[in-house]
Amino acid sequence: MPHKIPKRDAKGNDVVLLQVGLKMTNFNFGTSDGDFGARTENCLKQFQSTVSELEISGIFDHETKNFYSRYLMASIIISEAIVQI
Repeated sequence: MPHKIPKRDAKGNDVVLLQVGLKMTNFNFGTSDGDFGARTENCLKQFQSTVSELEISGIFDHETKNFYSRYLMASIIISEAIVQI
């Protein structure tokens, strides 16, 4: 997971990690290019809208990161279980 708090106009590997994780959890916005643009922001807002405790800000803040990490881990566990069937 990203170490910094990515938000609109951020660039770099932290953003790529966020984008790849969003894709893994079926929040697909396009290419994982490391550019936190409008598509990534909207995708993150979509994720935030699925959790009532989160503010829909489009910023990958600490609260969003905590829920996102658990959601991503659950998705990975479910995917591995399906593959084993």
